[in-house]
Amino acid sequence: MLTTITLRSAVGPLRLYSEDDQLVWLALPGRSGPARPAAAGDAADGVLARTAAQLAEYFAGERRVFDLPLAPPGTAFQTEVWRALLDIPFGATCSYGDLARLLQRPSASRAV
Repeated sequence: MLTTITLRSAVGPLRLYSEDDQLVWLALPGRSGPARPAAAGDAADGVLARTAAQLAEYFAGERRVFDLPLAPPGTAFQTEVWRALLDIPFGATCSYGDLARLLQRPSASRAV
């Protein structure tokens, strides 16, 4: 079952969504979440609590790497791109072209 909580943050309210104890979506302020309904989650339990704690540490300048089970919905290509994004270190930059080459798809820079 899809569950959600809203977290206050330095950038405004973040809406966190989980399913099967995996983070599936993070909606930024002014953005919508998944198209399907979600039940209210428990902010003190499971992946939503771990996500909230790690985001609080990040916004306090105490965290640079996240350790969360992720399962965002997407195509095989989107999932491949998102996995590659996880390998970019904190503070580093990577162009779309660099990312496409990293995926061994040099002509896919517009798609990433």
